[in-house]
Amino acid sequence: MKRQLFFISILVTLLGIALAAGLSLAQEPQPPEGEVGQEAGAGGTSVEEETGPAVTTLSYVPIQGRLTDAAGNMLNGDYPIVANIYDALSGGTAVCSYDGTVSVSNGLFMINMLCWNQAITGQQLYLGVKVGDDPEMTPRQPINPVPYAITVYPGAVIKGDTSYVFVPSAEFVKNTSDDSTRWTSSGGSTNFYAGSATVGTRHIRLPITIPAVLYGQPVRVTWIRVYYKCQDGANAYISETELYKQTDADSFVSLFDDTTNQQDNTATNYDLATDSALNTLSQSQGIITLRLGLFFNNDSDYVTIGGVRLTVQTTY
Repeated sequence: MKRQLFFISILVTLLGIALAAGLSLAQEPQPPEGEVGQEAGAGGTSVEEETGPAVTTLSYVPIQGRLTDAAGNMLNGDYPIVANIYDALSGGTAVCSYDGTVSVSNGLFMINMLCWNQAITGQQLYLGVKVGDDPEMTPRQPINPVPYAITVYPGAVIKGDTSYVFVPSAEFVKNTSDDSTRWTSSGGSTNFYAGSATVGTRHIRLPITIPAVLYGQPVRVTWIRVYYKCQDGANAYISETELYKQTDADSFVSLFDDTTNQQDNTATNYDLATDSALNTLSQSQGIITLRLGLFFNNDSDYVTIGGVRLTVQTTY
């Protein structure tokens, strides 16, 4: 029996998030001179990429298609289709497959190809389609990512808005175990006192937990903001602010060391920029700590610390 010729327009796009599979932006079929997926010689099948609705499950890749006869007439009825997603342009392994009879209405059809999450990890993949007795089309069609999904490919550079990390003041610790510094907490804020009648500076430290490498890229700490308030800035205030990065078990580098007195009696904050030559964290150097020097003239006035905010970036 003479073999039926088909013209197929396939929709498949890879998303590297959710299942790592989804669909791309809509586009019209390519003109004949740019046609792809044409099997050499007569009797072949051709495939063009098209788009459709976003994936709605975590275990299936949707494929939409348009089926016509050789004259371009839309077909109706049931047709056998075998579709595979391969990890190579030729040869290779089929990581996802579909083999079944498809119901076609006015040329349009939809199938869901079962594809386990671990099968798609951001690698380049290709779609192969066989209709009826036709051999599988050649060449296989590359499955391209949507613009945002391409950012989760292995080795991709993550770009976007600046990220922030907040650390509450309750995480502060005394500089030394015999330091007289005392504090009381109210809500999320902490009031720090000298703890003795001795006039002078007390030091407190805030350990900061932050990813040093995010999405495979080093993290850069670019700014720090300190939220504070003095009860009486003439008698109790912040006299020094230092942020440092641990480089070894017993050594560190200072990202900044600012000795500006912060003496505001109303709730406010101040920002300090880090040393851009030192502020990149890595898999071996990601331990950072904030040190505050608090000057006291007495043990009755206090400095309120609300917490700190770090500005972090993954691209630069």
